[in-house]
Amino acid sequence: MKRLIVFVFFFFFVFVGRSQIQSSPQAPQEDWESQKFTLGGKEDVITSVRVDGNGNTYSTGWLSIFQGDVARASLVKLSSDGSVAWTVLAERDSTYSYNSQIAFLSDNSAIWMYQSLYVTDSTRMECRAPDSTLLWRRALPKMQLYTVTTFGDTIAAVMADRSDGMVYFFDRSGSLIRTIHLGNEVLINCTPRIRNGKLVLVANYTAGSSGVSVFAACYDIYTGQTLWRQNLIDMFRGFGDIDTDGNVYVGGSLIIPTPGIGDLLKFTRVKFGPDGQLLWRQEWYSQPLHLNGNHENWVDAVSVTSGPASERVVALIGEAQQDTVDTGARIVYVAGFSARTGDSLWLMTWHYPNSRVTSGRDGEFDRNNDLFVLGQNYQNGATGSTLGYGIVYKFTVAPDAVRELPDLIPKSFSLEQNYPNPFNPTTTIRYGLPNRSHVTLIVYNTLGQQVAQLMNGEEEAGYHSVRFDGSNLASGVYFYRLQAGTYVETRKLLLLK
Repeated sequence: MKRLIVFVFFFFFVFVGRSQIQSSPQAPQEDWESQKFTLGGKEDVITSVRVDGNGNTYSTGWLSIFQGDVARASLVKLSSDGSVAWTVLAERDSTYSYNSQIAFLSDNSAIWMYQSLYVTDSTRMECRAPDSTLLWRRALPKMQLYTVTTFGDTIAAVMADRSDGMVYFFDRSGSLIRTIHLGNEVLINCTPRIRNGKLVLVANYTAGSSGVSVFAACYDIYTGQTLWRQNLIDMFRGFGDIDTDGNVYVGGSLIIPTPGIGDLLKFTRVKFGPDGQLLWRQEWYSQPLHLNGNHENWVDAVSVTSGPASERVVALIGEAQQDTVDTGARIVYVAGFSARTGDSLWLMTWHYPNSRVTSGRDGEFDRNNDLFVLGQNYQNGATGSTLGYGIVYKFTVAPDAVRELPDLIPKSFSLEQNYPNPFNPTTTIRYGLPNRSHVTLIVYNTLGQQVAQLMNGEEEAGYHSVRFDGSNLASGVYFYRLQAGTYVETRKLLLLK
């Protein structure tokens, strides 16, 4: 891979129309839409957005001069009205700096970290004043950078040495204070939050039948002791946040193998209490299950408002498949739900015409509980080229007023016809629950004899699916019976070998 030798920096504004935001009742009101900005490269990638104490937003990413060539980490500041204030580039060339990260000190100075893909290059940490003046720069150990956060004027960077996860704590001048060891798992990405001497980490790691899972864990920031940990097996792209009471919110996509269709991704939201106890869990698809449109339900960020516990709202920011046929086209997908109950409150979606990829790349609530969402778009250009740009949206969010989203939580119990039908030897049975219920799903032969029990236990409200394997059964007609509370429904299926 070639080194970047172009030192001239270009900055462009791109004006490309966006579809109207589609929203459910009581959805947030849009305050402003920032200037669309690129970094002057071929396929620039804008990866994150953070809001300082004065309502200014900062986005990190990397500048790509030539497709497939080296890139350079970048930092963009938007003023409180959404206009671009300034942009700076990394000290030196860095390749594929996807893990460029940003956090703030108490005086709104920005802590910016970035890393080169070259293992011989060290991670850099810079402190920038609100006017972009470089206050200091430090070269850190040659380790994989995951993310950075701050509490007061202490900086906490999550990094890895080979497979060992570490947290490095620095003072406001960039001097190392201490380190703690998180374990020897290979982390894929992670979200750190610090409250009251505790570090909460939501991270992806290798586990489960899919090879990808998520855990949420709480550590003592002084000793590194694990206080609690919860594993979410076969969850993909997990992110999280913590409220002022220490409750942890996790959003991700559950991997659902589906015969004849492939892996579907099912949005999942989870709340753990301060001691790690499960308080609620909800799952849903972005499109009805009879459509082949749930292959790209991805989460990119989770954020919770402050204020009274009864009024807190959690936002899940990500992307979803745009069409019923998986063409790779995606929409920005922002869902809000009650922090108290996990019930759905509102949904917003939008996309950009002629775009190759649209995504809700990141987002968070500021101290005033306004929601900022970073959209990332690759716009088709001339001669097959693409132009990547970012855009930030600011929304006013009302306090919790519980309202369900259409198609996410069903209004009534339902049992769908299995698909495919006839089948050999496997088929999928789907059903909907309007509330948490004890569910039994049993398959019988024509004599009324039980041949399989597919489900017997408590399940959350939402749409669910199970796989039935008839490999050990003879060809013929069978019946499957769902009971959930007082609801009972029976349907017929046909096994042909």
